[in-house]
Amino acid sequence: MTDISGNITGGQLINPDGDKSLLPGSQLSGAFIALTDIPAETPEQVIITEGFATALTVSLLTEGWIVAAVAATNLLKVTEQIRKRWPETRIILAGDNDLADGKENTGRIQAEKAAKAVDGWVTLPPVRHKADWDDYRQEVGKERARDAKFFREEMTLHGKGQTRLPEGFRLTKEYLWYDKLVNKSDGDTEIRNIKICSPLRVTAITSDADGSNYGRLLEWEDTNGNSRKWAMPMEMLGGSGEELRRVLLVNGLSYININGMARAFLMEYISLCKPDRKVTCVNKTGWHGGVYVLQDEVIGREAQSVILQTSSVFYSRGVIFVSAAHQRAGVKI
Repeated sequence: MTDISGNITGGQLINPDGDKSLLPGSQLSGAFIALTDIPAETPEQVIITEGFATALTVSLLTEGWIVAAVAATNLLKVTEQIRKRWPETRIILAGDNDLADGKENTGRIQAEKAAKAVDGWVTLPPVRHKADWDDYRQEVGKERARDAKFFREEMTLHGKGQTRLPEGFRLTKEYLWYDKLVNKSDGDTEIRNIKICSPLRVTAITSDADGSNYGRLLEWEDTNGNSRKWAMPMEMLGGSGEELRRVLLVNGLSYININGMARAFLMEYISLCKPDRKVTCVNKTGWHGGVYVLQDEVIGREAQSVILQTSSVFYSRGVIFVSAAHQRAGVKI
C-alpha cells in the first residue's frame, strides 16, 4: 500500500481462502493499492475500488488509473487525496453492492459518500444480492464483463446538490432506469432493466411561502442541449400523469417510455426523491424577503431558494412557469 506521494504505508495479506488482513504497523487511512505506478501527469480518469480483485476486474472494463482502497471506510480518504492531487480528473467509484436483508448497503453508501465529496461517479454491479464487480464477472462470464459499454451504463453522477435516488432507480448520462427484480419460471430471479425516460433530475422540494402547495423542482436538458427547469406541483402525480408527460415532452425532454409500467415508475421516481434543497414558489415579481424576483431572474444572496410561478404558462431562460390555477385546470401548452 502507498499514499498519493508514493510512500509505502504497509501491505495487505490475502490467504488462499480469501481471508484478508493488514501487515502489522500498516497505516490504511488514505492509502491504497495501485495496479500501476502513480501517473506523472494528470490521468483522464481514476477508478477506485474496495478490493484488489475488483480492481483487476475493473481493468478489463475501462481505461484509467485504477486503485483499491482496501476497505469501504477508506474510500472517502483515498478519493479526497486523489482529488487534491488532480483537481480536474474524472473520479469513478466502482463500489461493492452490499445488498442484504435488513442491513445497510455499506458498499453503496460509502461509495456514494466518497463520490459526493468530489463530484464523482459511482458504478455498482446490477444485482439484487451482495456482490462486487469481480463477483459479477464470475457470474456472467468474461465476455460480458469485458463489455465496457455495460460498465458505463451503470454509472451515476454524485456531487454537491445531487439527490440520492430511490432504491432501484439509476440515472445515467443516457437515461433514467428502474432495475426491477422479476421471478423466472425456474424459480430463480433476474434483474429487468426498464428504461424510463431521458435524464431527469429532481433537485429541490418546492412549496409556497405558507408551507403548502408542495412540488418538486425538475431539471433536464432539451433536445438542443439547453438546460430546463420546472417547479412541478405534486398534485400532478395524483392522476394518470398525462399532463406531467406533456409538459416535459413539449419542453424538450427527448424520450419518455409510453409503456404503462414505465409511466408509473416515472411518477414513483419523482414522488420518492427527497432532495435536501428547499425552494419557495412566489406568484408575483418584486421583493420577497432578501431577494428581488423578476420575470425571468431572481437576484440576491438566496436567489437559489426562490422561483417564480406566474398566472400563465411560458418558457424563459430555461425556466418553465406554470400557475397553480393552470395546473389544476390541466396545463395546455
